Amino acid sequence: MDKLKEYADVILTSGVNLKKGQKLNIACSFGNYEFARLIGQRAYKWGAGFVNIEVRDNYLLKARAENQSEDLLDYFPLFSQVHSSQLVSEEWAFISIDNTDESHVLKDADPDKVQALTKTSRKGRDILLSTLMRDKIPWNIVAYPNDKWASNVL
Repeated sequence: MDKLKEYADVILTSGVNLKKGQKLNIACSFGNYEFARLIGQRAYKWGAGFVNIEVRDNYLLKARAENQSEDLLDYFPLFSQVHSSQLVSEEWAFISIDNTDESHVLKDADPDKVQALTKTSRKGRDILLSTLMRDKIPWNIVAYPNDKWASNVL
């Protein structure tokens, strides 16, 4: 556990250079939620103003792709757009934990529907994604070093 705490601290101090009082958004999957929580706990020790954990679920995405009609695939909730705008306007730090635990889930899903859902998500979060790509707010993509991750990498 001490090594994971050290890794979390490196992510916070070098990866996103978290400032005292700065807010932090962490995107993760269910499989790496505990690590996201640890990063959040460490962020508070480093003086974070607020920490939000956003869980991304490929199983739910697959269910949506398999069961929704084409005309519903372009729906993106307003609250998610507002969330993205708030992250940008308040200059939150952003950490995304790579979702290797669920990378296999979408392999047999309809690729056209998954692509449509991905496009919808990107369009809905455009303000956030374009801000991240221009390095206007601190961000980092990290891996969670668990057994499943190691079997995929090594």
